[in-house]
Amino acid sequence: MKPPFFVAPLLTLLARDSEAPGRQARHDQKAWTSSTPSTPAPTVSYGFATHHPQQGDHVKQSHKPSLLSAVPFFTVFAVAVVLGLIALASKWRERTILCAYPLCMTLGTTDAASMSGFYIGVYMTASAVGTAVCWKILNMFPDSWQNGGVKHFLLGGLSCQLLGALGFVKVALDGRDTDDNSWMYFLMAARVLQGFGHGMNDQVMKCCIVKLSPIPDRPMHSLNKFVANTVGIGSGPILVALVFSFFQSPHEEQEVAKGSQISIITASLQFWTTSAVLAATAQLYPTMKVAATDSSKAVAARGHQASVLVVSLVMDALRAFIVSGVESATCLLLQEKFEWGHDSIGFCIGVTFCLVVPVYILHRQYHEVVRDLLLMKLYTTLGIVATVLLGAATHPQTILAADSIIFPTTYLAGALNMGILNSNVFPDGSFLDANNVMLINGLISNGIGRFGGPVFSRSLIADLGQKAYAACQASSLMGDRQALACWSIAGQKSEQERERDRLWQSQLTMTCKTSEAFFNFQWWEPLCTCSGKGNACF
Repeated sequence: MKPPFFVAPLLTLLARDSEAPGRQARHDQKAWTSSTPSTPAPTVSYGFATHHPQQGDHVKQSHKPSLLSAVPFFTVFAVAVVLGLIALASKWRERTILCAYPLCMTLGTTDAASMSGFYIGVYMTASAVGTAVCWKILNMFPDSWQNGGVKHFLLGGLSCQLLGALGFVKVALDGRDTDDNSWMYFLMAARVLQGFGHGMNDQVMKCCIVKLSPIPDRPMHSLNKFVANTVGIGSGPILVALVFSFFQSPHEEQEVAKGSQISIITASLQFWTTSAVLAATAQLYPTMKVAATDSSKAVAARGHQASVLVVSLVMDALRAFIVSGVESATCLLLQEKFEWGHDSIGFCIGVTFCLVVPVYILHRQYHEVVRDLLLMKLYTTLGIVATVLLGAATHPQTILAADSIIFPTTYLAGALNMGILNSNVFPDGSFLDANNVMLINGLISNGIGRFGGPVFSRSLIADLGQKAYAACQASSLMGDRQALACWSIAGQKSEQERERDRLWQSQLTMTCKTSEAFFNFQWWEPLCTCSGKGNACF
């Protein structure tokens, strides 16, 4: 029996992904890792390389995929499906609805839109607190990576998220039948629990990439984490839409009734999915062993390596500001300017987020022929071009088309940036070690970038209009592009300085050897000769 027609291309795609060469990661590691003695890059001897071929060494040059080669069928199919969903989104406006807004509206809040936005800020603030708490715990128990303590941290964070989801279910079921305002505080407590658990898990997973993987593998793990995060953000509203389309009550036509129903569905899905992840983590999470990538002691955080970390942190905060601002501004524009109902916005934005999947597949196919820095510049440039559509959009489809470019490219550029950041952290005990760097990243990205992006973007649209908002996003992307340019110059300068230091050290060594030979010949050789020992005294 022949397999279905789509199985063979999919297996070919997975085979290509599994054989992706590691030359790119090693090449970028040479370019971006500091050459200070405190953090030596891993080296492989000739004999070891002969008997243990590295990842990707078996791929011949002629087998490299070209940009114009046959694109896998699955990639084309995924792109077509997502674009088709975007095109049909306007017809499905009455099928989905955002959870926070209708839930606040059901509870009788006077300004449901502002209150739902405030809950976003509460969630991100609680996430920053959870990140800080987990950072402190990891500092107090540095051996937790070896004795299974990290698994307990993940279970603790997931338990907080599960309690928050249970609180959502309680509010959605019972809060709509009463006028008691205390439900708003109960809802806020649920958001705090979920945000706190998210912050703990995010800190642990970021540190896992650094602790449990060698340096050449960190960029790919960072990319996979970002893509999984983006797919989760986008698939949530789509999953709620599918469930709501099958289980909606035909007699409930009022907006408040629809809001109550969709809130119950969303809260229930959050509860059951979190329960499934918690159970899987408890039963299937493997034992871990820290990768022996660096045996150096703690050193002062300075030099080119520290500069790379600082620039990476700033760029990640900028991208968080951009993505969160575009997401919230799109909601406002579709709602106010184009008069879309609240029931369509979440679904459409979720679909645009899911476009990261086909773009990621294309990236995995061709990333080894282009350096990561050049890809980051390309993705940022595409985002700048897309901001022109944001400013000139007169139709909702134009805004969604711009979002379909900005979200995937910005997230992939951020993933590459985090890969470089993870490859340049200092040894444990330094100021910029893995735990401290991930704490700083969580605080400035979530606490500043993702908190300030929605507020700033919506304020610009309300006060100055759509073009001012688009100009702000373009300026942020240009700032990110300029940081990449400075980064490239700094990298070239560092290479020149290292080459100059090598030449200087070589000349100094030759001078010392010449001086030593002259000194030995003038003073010690006669004594040695007279003593009958010849050159043995050398």
